[in-house]
Amino acid sequence: MELFIDIETFGQKPEEKELILPTRDDVKLGNLKDVAKIEMKIQETLPVMIAEAKAKHDEEFEKEWRGNALKSTKGYIIAISYAIDNKPVVNLSAKTEEQEILILNNLNDALGEIAPHLPTLRTVAHYGKGFDFPWLRHRAIKYGFRYIYEAFTYNGRYDNRAVDTLELFQGTDFRNHYSLDSIATFFGLEGKTGMTGGDVHDAFLAGKHDKIAEYCGHDVEVLRNVYNRIMRFGK
Repeated sequence: MELFIDIETFGQKPEEKELILPTRDDVKLGNLKDVAKIEMKIQETLPVMIAEAKAKHDEEFEKEWRGNALKSTKGYIIAISYAIDNKPVVNLSAKTEEQEILILNNLNDALGEIAPHLPTLRTVAHYGKGFDFPWLRHRAIKYGFRYIYEAFTYNGRYDNRAVDTLELFQGTDFRNHYSLDSIATFFGLEGKTGMTGGDVHDAFLAGKHDKIAEYCGHDVEVLRNVYNRIMRFGK
């Protein structure tokens, strides 16, 4: 039995760092000696320096906020899509951090329905070993979801229950990272449509939760097609 899964995450908002603005003393005057010219230089340069400092401060804040979506201890899951074998894809969506536990509970219940198969269940995700699987395992421990824990806790790095389509495609090519979309396109399969992972942050802030869930679900369809295409040659 195979479980195809994809998650979307959102970073927790970081604390605002102190904004330190440049002052008159920070303006480089070179060899200027004339008081009038010095004042003119300051009046021309200081506003630009202040604007640049504010822009850099905002940019660093935004970068940290978006980056938190990649860290399981500094973000939360906002969408889970999964499919068991060839069954239809199920989409679960959270609108707030507090709702993360609800969609995880739904996934845990679904896994509970196939509990006898969990010891041999093959979980399939793209870059799953580096992202989806640890995120789900960490939350299973946090919230006490036994079935999620059993599904995403493996016996060592090379447990064949953990299937990563990135690794399946890479083979020995460890230098390059291949996106799921690029692999699907290479095989002539349908890839991503409309949204990309980079759009999720802004879409979530805009309240487009259904769009995110739809995007996540489509990725599971692409994932399953890519997996089946690669595995044809493994039989």
